[in-house]
Amino acid sequence: MIDRRLWRATRSHRRQLTATTGWLVAATASYWLQAVLLALAFAAAASGRFLAVPALAGGLLACLAVRVWLQRRHLVSAQRLGTGIRSRLRAAILTASLAPERLHDPADRIGARSMAATEGVDGVDRYVAHYIPHALQALVLPPLMCLALAFMHPLFGLAGLIGFLIAVAGPRLWDRLLARRGWAHADTFEALSSDLLESLRGMSALRTLGAVPRVRQQLGKRSDALHEATVSTMRVSLFNTAIIDLGIQVGTVAAGLLAAATAASVPLPGGPGVWQQATPYVVLILAGELFRPVRDLSRQWHSGYLGLSAVTLLDRALPGGLGTVVDTSAGASGPSAGEPATQAPGPEGARIDAITLDGVRFAYAPDAPAVLDGVSAHWSADDGLIGLIGASGAGKTTLFDVVLGISAPLAGSVAARSGTAQNPLAPTDVAYVPQRPVLFAGTLRENLALPTANQPTDQQLWDALEAVHLASTVRGWPRGLDHEVAEGGRSLSGGQRQRVAIARALLTGRPVLLLDEPTSSLDGEASAVVLNTLREISRVRLVVATAHQADAVAASDTLWALEQGQLRAVRTPHTTSVGVPVETKATGGNA
Repeated sequence: MIDRRLWRATRSHRRQLTATTGWLVAATASYWLQAVLLALAFAAAASGRFLAVPALAGGLLACLAVRVWLQRRHLVSAQRLGTGIRSRLRAAILTASLAPERLHDPADRIGARSMAATEGVDGVDRYVAHYIPHALQALVLPPLMCLALAFMHPLFGLAGLIGFLIAVAGPRLWDRLLARRGWAHADTFEALSSDLLESLRGMSALRTLGAVPRVRQQLGKRSDALHEATVSTMRVSLFNTAIIDLGIQVGTVAAGLLAAATAASVPLPGGPGVWQQATPYVVLILAGELFRPVRDLSRQWHSGYLGLSAVTLLDRALPGGLGTVVDTSAGASGPSAGEPATQAPGPEGARIDAITLDGVRFAYAPDAPAVLDGVSAHWSADDGLIGLIGASGAGKTTLFDVVLGISAPLAGSVAARSGTAQNPLAPTDVAYVPQRPVLFAGTLRENLALPTANQPTDQQLWDALEAVHLASTVRGWPRGLDHEVAEGGRSLSGGQRQRVAIARALLTGRPVLLLDEPTSSLDGEASAVVLNTLREISRVRLVVATAHQADAVAASDTLWALEQGQLRAVRTPHTTSVGVPVETKATGGNA
C-alpha cells in the first residue's frame, strides 16, 4: 500500500528514511544469521559433533546482542523520521490556516482542521516512519532469501517464492477498495469530530435554544455512520490477513516437505542440489524466517491504513494537497518558515515614527469585490491614540489583517518609518489584541508570558498589569500571578480578559499596537480606564484601535473612517471632528 502522495511527502527526509530502513533490514538479517547458526548447531548435535555446539551457541548469543543494538538504532531513527514529518506537516497546516480564503471559508471547520493537524499528521507519521520501511524490507529481503534457498535446490526457492507472491501480491488486489473505505472512514470521522467540537463549544447556546435533542440525534447518526465505515474497513482487513497467512503457510509447508524429503533421501526433480548434512535444518528454519518481513509488514497494517486514511484529511487542509508540501526548514533550529519570531519583553518597544499605507487593495478572491480599494493613509506616532471607525463589514478587521501581514494585498504596500529609514512593516513590529482575546488554560503568568521569547521577570509582569490598571485586582487573588485561568478565559470577566490581552501585547515590546474594539465588553468605568491606558501607551508607541462606542470615538486623538474600501481622515490632533457617522456614535457593531 505505497501511496504516491505519501511517498512524495518523504522527499525531504529520504536520507533519514534510508537510514531507518537500513537499520530495520540489518536487524531482520540478524534473524537469518541466527537461523543458520541454529541449523548448524542442530546438525552438529545430530552427527555427534558436540564440541562444535558451544561455539555455535556463543555465536547465537552474540547475534542476539547485536540485534538488540540494531533494533534500538532502528527505533531511534524511526522516531527522528516521524518527528521531522510531524513538524513539517503541522507547520504547513497552521500556515495554510492563515490563508485569507480559509479564514473566511464557511466550509472550513475548525474540527476538521484540528483533526488534520492531529489524527491526520499522526497517521502520516506512522505510515512514513513505520509502514514504508517495513514495506521496502518486504520487497527486498524475501526475494534474496528465495535465491539463497534456490542455491541449495531450485525447488526450495520455488516453494518460498510461491508463498511470498501469494502473501504479498494477493492483498494488493483489494488495495483500491481498502483505500476507498479508508477515505470514507476518515470523512465520517472528520464529520463527527467537527460536529462534536462545535456542539461542545456552543452547548450553552444549544440548551438555551432547546436544540439539544436535535443535535443529539445528529451526533447519533454521525456515530452510526462511523461504526458502519469502521466495520466495512475491518472486513477487508480480515480478508487481507487471511490471504497473507495462506501464503505464509503454503511457502513454509512446501519448503518443509521438500526438506523432509531431502532428509529421507527422496530424489527431487532437478538433481540433489547442494547437499550437506545441515541442509534440511537450514531449509526448515529459513523457510520460516523467509516470511518474517511479511509478518512484520502485516503487523504494520494499521499504520498503513492510518496513513491512507489521512490523505484526504491533509489534501483538504493543505493548498495543493499533501504531495505539494515542501520542507523549507528541515534541520533549522530557529522559527519555522512563515512563523514570526518573538521579541524579548521590554517596557517600551523600539520606536516606529509612522506607518504609511499606499494604495492598498485587497479581495478575498480574484473575482470577488475589493474589500479594500486603494486605501492610503499616514499614521504617525505623534497622532496620539488613532481611532478607526466604519460600518459593520466595512473592512476594518481586514485592514488590520493586511497590516499584520496575515493577508497579502493584491496591490499597494504598508511601510514603516523609523527616523529617516523607511522599510516594509514587519509582522514582528506589530502586537495585536482582537475583539475576543484568546486566553489559554494555565496560570495568569503563563498567559502573559506566552508571546515572549524569554520568561519576563515578575516586575515586568506587574508593570504590564499596572499599565492596564489590573495589578490591584491580581494582588487580591490568593495566588496572584499564579492564578489559574480556565480555557478561553472563562474564569475571568470580559473586562479582565481584555486587559490581560492588552498587558500581554505590551510585554512583546513591539512598537505598534493594534486593537480591535478594545472596549466592546467593558462597562463605562472599565472602558474609561482602558481608553486612558491606551492614550498613555500612545505616547511611546503607535496605537491604532477600531471603535464603535461613542466613548472610544471621543477618546481618539486622531480618527479615520473606512467607507466603501477607502480611508478618509475625520479628525486629527490639529482639526475638529467632521462627519462622524451617526451609526458609529450610537451603537456598536462588528468590524
